[in-house]
Amino acid sequence: MPSGLRQYAVIVLFLLSAAFCIWSYNYLALLVATAVLGVFYFKETYLPLKEFVSSKTKKTKTIIEWSAAIIIGILLITIVDTYFVSLYKVRSTSMKREYKTGEIVIVDKLRAGAAVKVENPDKFRRIKGFGSFKRYDVIVFNFPEGDTVLQNRQQDNYYYLKRQYRGNPFLKKEEFSKSVYKPVKRRIKYIKRIIGLPGDTVTFRNGTGIINGKTLKPLPFEIHTYTIKTDAPYGIKQVILNVALNQFSKDGSIIVELTNADIKKNNLSKYLTKKTKPLNMPDPNVFPFDISFLWNKDNFGPLTVPRKGSTIKLTLENLPLYARMITAYEGNKLKIDGYTILINGKPARSYSFKMDYFWVMGDNRPHSFDSRYWGFVPDNHIIGIVDKKLYSKKD
Repeated sequence: MPSGLRQYAVIVLFLLSAAFCIWSYNYLALLVATAVLGVFYFKETYLPLKEFVSSKTKKTKTIIEWSAAIIIGILLITIVDTYFVSLYKVRSTSMKREYKTGEIVIVDKLRAGAAVKVENPDKFRRIKGFGSFKRYDVIVFNFPEGDTVLQNRQQDNYYYLKRQYRGNPFLKKEEFSKSVYKPVKRRIKYIKRIIGLPGDTVTFRNGTGIINGKTLKPLPFEIHTYTIKTDAPYGIKQVILNVALNQFSKDGSIIVELTNADIKKNNLSKYLTKKTKPLNMPDPNVFPFDISFLWNKDNFGPLTVPRKGSTIKLTLENLPLYARMITAYEGNKLKIDGYTILINGKPARSYSFKMDYFWVMGDNRPHSFDSRYWGFVPDNHIIGIVDKKLYSKKD
């Protein structure tokens, strides 16, 4: 390649690299790119390098060329996986039927911008993307409660087990002393749908979502549990049982799990009664694990989803909702001294959030371990938005 053309190509590569590094806030990479490209730009460094390679045997040249190709390939794959798209294998039934167990989906990191400095809530940010997270987006994220795992039960939720410990003969006290901390990027990955955005007020009544006072639209693949009405004609009962994803009997009633799409398609709504937990029947396994809230999986809220920069009034009554965000997610020390809340050793009557948060749920509501059971998803845990399937499975 002529010297002028080579230098022109190096300048173009440098400008592209500089634009990418500035966009991605990766200034160290910009220094490395500058140093590497400088070797090829100046003849004082390029010609000795070219002469060195030319003096080698054919076999050595091949090794050098393949090594360079492999390094460049790994670099490109890393850049694509870090900033643009990655792959995720669905491992649960929580998003059935739209996303089945074993399917591989493409996770788009470019739309909302890739997350950088995720381990530091004070420096965390998102690279400029072409959009933002929207309600009903399906996202892949690192499980917020996955920061701690037991050495001998790493696939189980440490905090759930700890909440279940009291009176459980299958859990031994010494197991909880053998735990391992995992940074954000190494935590197990989940796939769920965004229901509540930062700043939203989320309420659920009888399994129906109400966001900022407006009832959520029913999604086609959303699954709920129903009881078949006793006066339903025999033919209708057979249709219901044929399209049901699951069915069982309890106390003389036939209980089924159905998607909204199947109910609408077969005009079945008048023959079904949605089966939900009664209002004001508290469940200690539902976030925030305090029965004084009187919440259960079908009836909870209103609760406000924190937005970056927003400030809330802190009280002993609402502290269970936000304590984990203040400590585990945003790196503060929290203590209660009598009736006084202390944050980093200072009395606190309010708190301003460092990050956005989201409320997520699975479409398969009867079988989804989601925000109802562990709370909010911090922005720095979200990997990206599910774009499409790379590999699909048939029913």
